[in-house]
Amino acid sequence: MQYRRSIGVMRQDDWQELMNMLNHYLQYVQNDPASSNDQINDIKLLIHKLQHHIDLPPQRTYSFNRWS
Repeated sequence: MQYRRSIGVMRQDDWQELMNMLNHYLQYVQNDPASSNDQINDIKLLIHKLQHHIDLPPQRTYSFNRWS
């Protein structure tokens, strides 16, 4: 299945589901003795960045025709 842009923007519920999946994956990686600290830190950083993005106010897109 390929990603289609026509699906629309991600809703708050979608972001929360994604965060839940990443937290679950983080627990899995932390319990895996073969995983490294770098892998764990990369996942934590990704979670932090996504949480920051979720907490930002929604952006509005404006279209200005510069050439008219």
